[in-house]
Amino acid sequence: MPPDRPKKRSAISVSLKHEICEWAKKNSNKRHHEIAKHFNEKNPTLNIDRSTITKILTNSENWSAAIEIESSKEIFRHRGVKFPILDNAMNLWVENVTAGGVILTDLLIKEKAKFFANTFNIQEDELVFSNGWLDRFKKRNNIRRHRMHGESGSAPIASLSEERIKLRQLLSQYSLDQIYNIDETGLYYRMSPNQTLSTKPVLGQKKDKTRITVLLGANATGTDKLKPWVIGKSKRPRPLLRVNLDRLPVHYRGNPKAWMNSRLFGEILLDMDRHFRAQNKKILLLIDNAPSHFDPNYRLQDDDNISGSGSTSGLGSTPDSGSISGSTSGSTSRGRGKLNLIFF
Repeated sequence: MPPDRPKKRSAISVSLKHEICEWAKKNSNKRHHEIAKHFNEKNPTLNIDRSTITKILTNSENWSAAIEIESSKEIFRHRGVKFPILDNAMNLWVENVTAGGVILTDLLIKEKAKFFANTFNIQEDELVFSNGWLDRFKKRNNIRRHRMHGESGSAPIASLSEERIKLRQLLSQYSLDQIYNIDETGLYYRMSPNQTLSTKPVLGQKKDKTRITVLLGANATGTDKLKPWVIGKSKRPRPLLRVNLDRLPVHYRGNPKAWMNSRLFGEILLDMDRHFRAQNKKILLLIDNAPSHFDPNYRLQDDDNISGSGSTSGLGSTPDSGSISGSTSGSTSRGRGKLNLIFF
């Protein structure tokens, strides 16, 4: 009779050990062989013995305390932290600084760890803050590199609910076709596509980043699209030398960098005010608080034309989210002209 082949060992991740301990607590009437059978049926690729379940449950305190994170599914050995007090202090500090909007870097984490180590009298020969220590610390606490999106981090969280109520009350005074949003974007009109059809890989070429700025606007229903504004580098480009600029399908202006500025933005608001005065239509205009936009504390010569509001950053519906009839934060409105402005 040929000798029995040794059983193939199954690698059990920290995440699964955590799950086994939690399931055993909820099903305390189950025997160890029944627990093994349950998880073998749940994970057909594994072959967990009763003795393995016994060993895991013997150290259930360690496995139950393991943090359930995505990376724990790939960790199969759990090594205890040499200085738990330092790890806990660092974890709390990371949570606090990220909540406060601080940009966290590897170097900053190492420097703060050295500061805490000195505070807790941990000697330099006991713990070295190497790149390996840093990687393990980030993996334990699920710290990864993330790209920051939008501007909602600038919103006043404490007064957010109150400001949303105020804005809803203000928006309720206007119909959707009276609520407008304008914003500008860069147009790289000379840039070639970065994809092509080919039978083999194609070498890329340097991109032409010549740009113009285009300002677009419309109301919340999309029934009224405002005449676009185009900002180029020349006050009158050579192809337009003998063209009447007033007859173009866009408003054209020029400055050396083809960027928006507060003087030009003020001109745009005055033009919009004249446009809606001719229609005898009063609107609510939502604008983001970019530095190049109209300063709400600045008064034009004709005070009755345009009124401003408080400058805030929105958390809720912003121009980036594609909805201008929803709620943002921290905005008020006042005025007697045809344009009521909300900066957010």
